[in-house]
Amino acid sequence: MTDYAPSKFVGQVGQEVELKGFVNYVGPELEDNPKYPAKPGQGARHRYMFGIDGDTVVGFSGALSRVQKGDRIRFSAKIKDHAVWNDQNQTVVSHIRLLENITVANAR
Repeated sequence: MTDYAPSKFVGQVGQEVELKGFVNYVGPELEDNPKYPAKPGQGARHRYMFGIDGDTVVGFSGALSRVQKGDRIRFSAKIKDHAVWNDQNQTVVSHIRLLENITVANAR
């Protein structure tokens, strides 16, 4: 069994950050949920999980429709929370904005 370094929190809550990493998970389209309400005019939202230098970053977004699992991307976001899920530290982000899909750019 391989031991991995534990995920660390990224940034400070409230901080706007620019990150680069891999898309590890793209969840199914979210139904309107009172816990995560959609804003008026907002399109389909999905849950995303990113690997940033071994650390886990998660968030919900409708702005990443052209991103797939395995893509390496550069994006900006706002740190919403630092949470622990299944004994793993996760940085929760909001206001995710794709700046570059590095995987697609390198394929040209």
